[in-house]
Amino acid sequence: MPELAAVDGGGLTEDRVALVHGYGLRVVSRGWGDPFVWAHDAFFSIDDDDLHSLVDFRKLAAAHRVIRYDAVGHGRSAGVAHPGDHTWDSRADDLLQLCERLRLPHVTLGGFSTGAATALWAAHMAPDRVDRLVLAALPNGWTWRAPAAGIQGLLGASALTGITEPIRFLARYLPIPSPPAPSVGAYQAAHFRRIVTTPRQRYVAALVGAARSNLPAPEELANLEVPTLVLAYPGDPLRPVGTAVRVARALPNAELVIADEQSDVAGWTDLIGEFTS
Repeated sequence: MPELAAVDGGGLTEDRVALVHGYGLRVVSRGWGDPFVWAHDAFFSIDDDDLHSLVDFRKLAAAHRVIRYDAVGHGRSAGVAHPGDHTWDSRADDLLQLCERLRLPHVTLGGFSTGAATALWAAHMAPDRVDRLVLAALPNGWTWRAPAAGIQGLLGASALTGITEPIRFLARYLPIPSPPAPSVGAYQAAHFRRIVTTPRQRYVAALVGAARSNLPAPEELANLEVPTLVLAYPGDPLRPVGTAVRVARALPNAELVIADEQSDVAGWTDLIGEFTS
């Protein structure tokens, strides 16, 4: 049964499990209004985003029914070992199936990094079901993808054989500075900590799945007329501005906002709120 709790100024919170492609996915929705489904980054979860996200979901819930979920093999959701469950298009298929389970024929989709790639793939696969699209800090794509995919595949293979496990174990205890959230530095530190503490099977599956992934081709995105907000910040090789720029150029109805400094991401929540209202 769903767990319901009243929330100050944010409507009602529902925390439940939805069955998607044989896996139980944790789903949390908050607020009332038009549904806005958000996908988290690889290795992260709803709980991680509550602590470290660059987006204020409580504030967005004042005008939307904000729905978040733990992807397969993440957070409190089931599923671990198969890399095919962790490719971006597979996660997009899960997202669309989840929307069906929740009886959401039309939604706004959004996500951060891998979650943004998931949302983009979902819109590409079912454009008639997506009203608006928010893509924050897109991961490496196309010409920027090959080096990252090679590294991810190598790390996954090394972890599978146990070679990198001592390094991952030691990295858990590195003194990584965590500046006050919300900030890019705090997010990156928290994300690194989550990567090195993720159980081995989940770590391998997520890395190999990511290595097998890419964004939809630019010529395919040219036919995707969904209004889209693309957000980016400089200085992150895993989420390069170049990918965001090329995606925004490929989409016929996209707005691109690049933060000048890390502090500029503090305005992302308001930008998203204005765009989706």
